[in-house]
Amino acid sequence: TAPAPTPHDLRYRPRATSNPWTRPRPCPDTPRRVHAALRDLPPVGHIGRYAVLGKLATGGMAEIFLARDDMAHGAWRPGVVKRILPHVASDPEHVSAFVQEARLSLSLRHPNVCTVYEVGEDRGASFLAMEYVHGVQLRDVIDHAGALPPALAARSVADVAAALEHAHELRGHDGQPLGIVRRDVTPENVMIGFDGHVKLLDFGIAKARTQSRLTTAGVLKGKVAYMSPEQYRGEELAG
Repeated sequence: TAPAPTPHDLRYRPRATSNPWTRPRPCPDTPRRVHAALRDLPPVGHIGRYAVLGKLATGGMAEIFLARDDMAHGAWRPGVVKRILPHVASDPEHVSAFVQEARLSLSLRHPNVCTVYEVGEDRGASFLAMEYVHGVQLRDVIDHAGALPPALAARSVADVAAALEHAHELRGHDGQPLGIVRRDVTPENVMIGFDGHVKLLDFGIAKARTQSRLTTAGVLKGKVAYMSPEQYRGEELAG
């Protein structure tokens, strides 16, 4: 019996077969080639100190860019920059939500949470810079492979649960619980790295005890299919 696949196997799966987990085709130099390509790509622009290499996605509130953080003495690291959209930057409510995400994300330090490096402003638009995860969305894996092997599903769920536990139990400088509740845990917000690490992304609609504003009455934040019963009913969410 073939061993259960791990996230590391995802980069090897062939698409021209009914079973995406069979006949792996090793490509051990892929990480090195990707690293070299990111290092040598000419930037198409800059956001703050980050060289923009290309656009990854655009959402309703922000746009996401692949970037490179060029530092002194030739040091650099790949990254992702999330910048608020121009038409959103004039809306105080949306800007407040974006800043809230940045503040919550900066307080989280866990192997299964995508690290946020900094929050800044460039030409009047707020942005946050974060870790680049070389991998695929859990949604893409599910759409391509269908039902995941039990070992991979269990590993992914366990790692996401560890990330959520870290957020829920985080305390502030005063020693009091921050009460962070992540309200939008979906396959689109989980990255599976080719190195085997599972990362939870995007705390944009997390709820924390320290928020200065409450969610507007009657407004549900998150995807209905992934909401807890108490959130759907508009009840208090426990951290």
